[in-house]
Amino acid sequence: MRLSISAAGGILLGRRSPSEKAQKRSGGMKVLEVGCGLGYFTYALADAGFDVRGRGYLPKAIAWAREHYGPYYAERTLADLKAEDTRYDIVIMNS
Repeated sequence: MRLSISAAGGILLGRRSPSEKAQKRSGGMKVLEVGCGLGYFTYALADAGFDVRGRGYLPKAIAWAREHYGPYYAERTLADLKAEDTRYDIVIMNS
């Protein structure tokens, strides 16, 4: 699905992969969203060309996000993330 955030703050859904133009615009930055829920924002970042990963601890939410938006998501705790020792340019954490 394509997910974008409109100027009015609404979320629009569709389906496509990020374009080369969008990937160039993002500068190839690696982004981690902790607490990604159903994956809306993670997918919007992916659609904008960012190298993004969504992490959450709710199995049903992560499964739904994978099914609807693709392979950007994994079920992880904060301790799991620390053990991965992966570096990101931007970390977003939702509560």
